[in-house]
Amino acid sequence: MGILRSDRITGLGGANAIKGSVDFGSSDLASNNKNLAITNTSDLDIGAGNYTIEYWFNCIDTESGFNTAVALSEYTNTSSDSAFNIYHDNKGITIFNRTGGGFTSLIDVTDKWIPSKWHHLAWVRSGTGTNENTVYIDGVSVGSFTNAVNYTSGQHWLIGANFYTGSEGYGYDPEYGFSGHLSNVRVSNVVRYSGAFTPPTAEFSVDSNTILLACQSSGNILQEATGKEVTYYGGSVNSAPPLATKFTPNSPVGFSTTTDVGSQYGATFDGFGSFATSTYMVPPGGNTRERNRGRAVFGGGESPTGDNVMEYLNIQSGGRTFDFGDHSANTPSGDAVASSTRGVFTVHNSPANSNALEFITIANTGNSQDFGDQTTGGISQEAAASNSTRGLFAGGIFPGSQVHDVTEYITIATLGNAIDFGNLIATVTSNTGVADATRALFAGGIGPGSPFPTVNRIEYFTIATTGNATDFGDLTYSARYPGSMGDSTRGVFMGGNTPSVTNTICSVTIQTTGDATDFGDLVTASADIAATSNSIRGIMGAGGTPSRTNTIEELTIQTTGNATNFGNLSRQVSQLGACSDSHGGLS
Repeated sequence: MGILRSDRITGLGGANAIKGSVDFGSSDLASNNKNLAITNTSDLDIGAGNYTIEYWFNCIDTESGFNTAVALSEYTNTSSDSAFNIYHDNKGITIFNRTGGGFTSLIDVTDKWIPSKWHHLAWVRSGTGTNENTVYIDGVSVGSFTNAVNYTSGQHWLIGANFYTGSEGYGYDPEYGFSGHLSNVRVSNVVRYSGAFTPPTAEFSVDSNTILLACQSSGNILQEATGKEVTYYGGSVNSAPPLATKFTPNSPVGFSTTTDVGSQYGATFDGFGSFATSTYMVPPGGNTRERNRGRAVFGGGESPTGDNVMEYLNIQSGGRTFDFGDHSANTPSGDAVASSTRGVFTVHNSPANSNALEFITIANTGNSQDFGDQTTGGISQEAAASNSTRGLFAGGIFPGSQVHDVTEYITIATLGNAIDFGNLIATVTSNTGVADATRALFAGGIGPGSPFPTVNRIEYFTIATTGNATDFGDLTYSARYPGSMGDSTRGVFMGGNTPSVTNTICSVTIQTTGDATDFGDLVTASADIAATSNSIRGIMGAGGTPSRTNTIEELTIQTTGNATNFGNLSRQVSQLGACSDSHGGLS
């Protein structure tokens, strides 16, 4: 029985144009040298006009070298050659021009994508003047630059590798092959995006401004929707061609050369979808159970001094945070509560503590505004929990190391000062809180004494009824500075100091008193964790390991198991507050 093998496959586009991606492999960069070459046509000479180059990518983490996603190969070894390359390098993006035989970096951004997760990239040129080129990742601008290069040499375009001068006049550079998936690679001779946008999750279709549209098929790597000729080049006769797979941005499976990544989870897209509904109804975009909700906002903290920064992300899809605005003052040891529309943060001025409360409208970026004051001034390191109407603040410490048991509440929709609610079972600080629609739980922390003893106690309040706390049960461990989040039925607690930092995660059923049970482990042991959730997923941001960190981890609240990496905050910080517009207390 013979084996059919080939270094070169050629075909015409148009077939099998269904939702899909091309898997270029996950091997080491030095040996991953597969690419797709697009035979040049006159419309691919984009000149110095306006254009949009965009695609979805799912890339491995590269600590060195480059992953070449898209390259315009115009290398002629003359002073007039012009080309560009879009590189994915160690979670960042670099775009290079090649002119006159040399390379010029146009833009270099770092920490803007998460390994093994789907992201959308768009490069838009709206002119040749100052900063008229903008790069967007997941619909948010990550930088602008000036570029007036005239791309008209008439050479082939390459997808998945860099170029070199070979016998064909084009080719690949094995050091710069792409490792991961590419989907819906589209080039347009028009400005598609002029500001922040929601990345499209439906497959692209050809219109009058489309000059290239490839990597859409789940069965044909040579598919190209405008009819251009596509050629596959590999590094050796033993090199397997790229694999066509389904395009599933929300799949936790990641990419595989042997597994249909959509077989288990289906074509479930993250982000916000938009559909015409004039003739029929369609489900909302994103995972329908999450209902497109779950903007999380992180604010304040210590990095290492007090910080007033707020940043946000989408719990459904984003592992990257974006600037939200600022608090009025630095706020280390802050906390937050939220309704479906409003977040309220404690603002503890550094170095002197205050009793200020400030609010944000979660859907609208901007600086926080005055809400009112807490009943007691100078408190820090307290816990917070809320349902859709009320927010509770419990415990904390006064200046001079005086721990207290005071609990107070606010009505989130109504500006004003906090009101006394009742008392905890005992004085405690550095604790954490979680709530469902009717009950707020507070757990862990440290009690009074020298040295401060850690506690494992869980206690609860009925949110609608003022009064003192009732015993609930115990955590599986004693810890100060743990984090917590929950959905409508389960509360999850993680990390903290025991006194050393721990990676423990445990959980309770909020409406059923009793001790917590083991849930799993954090990726990295940490304390001072800021955690929040939507109705399905919990995320844990930053904290101390004991060094401050910017990492964010995730878990599925109803599925026990270990946390996984989610993304990064913009800064290394601990003791910050976090809230979302769809946490467990919203029903």
